[in-house]
Amino acid sequence: MTTNRLAATAPASSDRRDIYWCDGLPAAPATPRDPLPQVDVAIIGSGYTGLNAALVTARAGRSTLVLDAGAPGWGCSTKNGGQISTSIKPTLKMLTSRYGAQKARAIRQEGIDALNWIDGFIQSEALDCDFARCGRYQAAHSPKHFDALLMF
Repeated sequence: MTTNRLAATAPASSDRRDIYWCDGLPAAPATPRDPLPQVDVAIIGSGYTGLNAALVTARAGRSTLVLDAGAPGWGCSTKNGGQISTSIKPTLKMLTSRYGAQKARAIRQEGIDALNWIDGFIQSEALDCDFARCGRYQAAHSPKHFDALLMF
């Protein structure tokens, strides 16, 4: 397998510490400023999608380069608070009116499939990340929103 090399400009360590779950972690290792001169696959972005794509292509024997303006995972993937759910917006009713019942159910199934996939990925990679399926809470912020939730 070809080793992934990351080209990134890391944010200042104080910026990283604004995210409380980084407290107590050592600074990320320095990444090269200059990319490799030639690669089979270049991936822009080191969030969940980019790093997973890099893992897949590198394991398939491709030389893989991940480019990001910040430290690996620094963008939205770092700031989502770790929430993973089956949630798909818009509602099933809205999807059905737009795409029909069969396609609407298939779209909603993608959310379930995504949660199952991440569960399997975490297990297969032996990631120590405290992942747990623990239910779901959805609140209404107004009587109108409550009525809409009843249709959900």
